[in-house]
Amino acid sequence: SPLNFHYKISVMRRCFAVLALFLAGVVVAMPATDSNLGHRSLLATGECTPQAVASLLYTLFSSLGNDCNAYAALFAEGGQYYHQHDGYKTASQLLANCQGYAGFCPPGACKFRQNGPPSLVSLSDGSCSMLVPYIWSEIPANNKVPNNLEPHTGWEYIIATPDLSAAHGFLINLFAEIETSYSVPYDWNHPASTLNYDWVLALLNKTASQGECNTPIAPLITNFYSNVTDHRVQVQQGPAVLLAAGSICHVSVPYAAEVAGVLKTGHTIFSLAPQDGGYAITTAINFPSPPDEPECNSAPRGPCSADVTALLDTLFYSNGNACNTYGMLFSSDVRYYYQGGGGFFGLPQMVADCQAYQDWLAGYTFLFQQNGRPFLRESKGSCEMLVPFIWSEIPANTLFADPYTGFKFIRATPNPASSYGYTISWETEMDTVNSVAYNWEYPSNIS
Repeated sequence: SPLNFHYKISVMRRCFAVLALFLAGVVVAMPATDSNLGHRSLLATGECTPQAVASLLYTLFSSLGNDCNAYAALFAEGGQYYHQHDGYKTASQLLANCQGYAGFCPPGACKFRQNGPPSLVSLSDGSCSMLVPYIWSEIPANNKVPNNLEPHTGWEYIIATPDLSAAHGFLINLFAEIETSYSVPYDWNHPASTLNYDWVLALLNKTASQGECNTPIAPLITNFYSNVTDHRVQVQQGPAVLLAAGSICHVSVPYAAEVAGVLKTGHTIFSLAPQDGGYAITTAINFPSPPDEPECNSAPRGPCSADVTALLDTLFYSNGNACNTYGMLFSSDVRYYYQGGGGFFGLPQMVADCQAYQDWLAGYTFLFQQNGRPFLRESKGSCEMLVPFIWSEIPANTLFADPYTGFKFIRATPNPASSYGYTISWETEMDTVNSVAYNWEYPSNIS
């Protein structure tokens, strides 16, 4: 069908992009998996699925600046459009807006691409809300506009209504582009802190912002997550990202959550109306991290050719559960770096630390699991991996910022004699709680 065709094309385009980066020696990966948080699952409804929205999204990205009639036809008659540089527009203005973009970005001058699978949530009125990652840049980057933070990424927050008379089965009622350039510095130790909020305001003041996000948003987000219900704990996992336009402050916030013993990640999208020196929450939608896309048809070669699944499954399970098995995963000269505990370990200390960890967890329940496909790269005969994870006590202990996410950097050598296919010679665990605040306007700023 046309819908399946566009879905397959969108997957193939990203597969070819992944293959090109892999062959160039660049680390690549697919997104994390997750299930829904606080919302009905869409993948079972047959109404709001990746396949059903693929044609709409394919045309949205491909038609901007190239076929403005097709682009404008994607929007419902009363459709609303929010953009940090274009400001607020209604559907009747989008044809001219697209034509203006074409003047700045004629064919070949810019690239605007979907940058991963969408996260989908069905709303009670039957509409389909989407959070779609994107990447955009002039070619070459910053060509006409120097220091324009190119290439940049972000999310397209879309609400669309099913319409069988529409060319792609949906019409867009709301479109809001949330660009990561407008991120809010996040203090992991004091989540409600408003320190350095002026960094993002300095950038917003150079755009179409009319002050919609001028009031710091950290206290509102912290209060919101502190008061979630339904036996779940939800914790912010990094900088919030702002879109200030059209009298609304749209905010994207990454989260990790423990819900009745299940760990989840995703983004909350807030629509905030400025009110009395603060905000009123118009909507707050939890978008779960989307399922992995189908595998590309190109298998890794060389040191990464063996499947890493058994190695990683055993690594996450055995630490604190089966310490003898845990020790068998590593070479005798392994180097292990961890922020807590002793910091740097060799193999004997690692096994002892595993046992101490197991003793510490006695009487507790915890989950330590992989949180998405690993990034893989060949390097000097080894397979290097960057593996996303999520950890939490069950139930989550908010005093320790549970649940929290991070990455394991692993260097492993193929070992056919091992049941796991590899032997690990290097492991570094990096927790996102140890993140550094980033100033997008002045990246070298250390104040």
